[in-house]
Amino acid sequence: MQAKKSLESLTLRSLIVAGGLLDEENKDVFVANRLGGSYIIRNVLESRGIQSEVVDMIHNWPTEWLEKYLKDYSNRHWVNIICISATFMTSDYVRYISGLLKKYFPRAVIILGSGNPGLESNHYINYHVYSYGENAIFPVLENYFLGTELKYEMRGRTKFVNALHDYPAWPKEDYSLAYKDSDCVDGNTVGTFEMSRGCRFKCSFCNWPILGIKEDTSQKDIQKQVDALQSNYEKYGMTEYFVADDTFNDRTSKLEKLANIVSKLNFKPNFSAFMRLDLLWALRE
Repeated sequence: MQAKKSLESLTLRSLIVAGGLLDEENKDVFVANRLGGSYIIRNVLESRGIQSEVVDMIHNWPTEWLEKYLKDYSNRHWVNIICISATFMTSDYVRYISGLLKKYFPRAVIILGSGNPGLESNHYINYHVYSYGENAIFPVLENYFLGTELKYEMRGRTKFVNALHDYPAWPKEDYSLAYKDSDCVDGNTVGTFEMSRGCRFKCSFCNWPILGIKEDTSQKDIQKQVDALQSNYEKYGMTEYFVADDTFNDRTSKLEKLANIVSKLNFKPNFSAFMRLDLLWALRE
């Protein structure tokens, strides 16, 4: 009997390209805001032996630098999986970068990840994964390489995968994120910190999709967050973080967890987050 094929039986390598932010107000200091999605996907892929590398903030690279890097990379490495994290990318830039990646990696599957379900697809993109993609990435790869079933709808030539509803990645037991040497982070880097997904409120003006969550979905084991933050500090000097939670102060219990996390660190971190001002007044604690 012939053994059933799996992703582990294939030789796979991925390149993940991502958008980011630079500090436009202070030109003398290079502050890199490393959005967490690309690194989370990298860690998920590597958990099943798929070698992966993240190239961040690409839309801030001069065109000639980016072209040279991709050309050199394609000459040094074979790649059969391309992932694009489209946060902060316009449709025009997605079209440009996907075409450029197809030029240098013509035989690779191109997977677009974004929080925008209406992002315009183009013929370079094989799959568009909407929302958190941790639980969708392997079904997508198995569909492409092994021909297994996948929940999707066709949009032009692109398979649109609604990961928010069909492959939900919330809540999670662990949201911690420790960076690696290959990520080229240092004390000027603004990392991503995440404690929960979704918001308990259902504000009519909000365009985030996971609303009205009654239970506390925040980090289960805070020691994992302590270990990740401590590792990032001891290895790279990182102290600054952007909090990815939809509304960080929607639950007092979550703020208590953060206070407990910080109390266990041997350095003082700084966090920036989306919060509701009225709750600062109503919940004085």
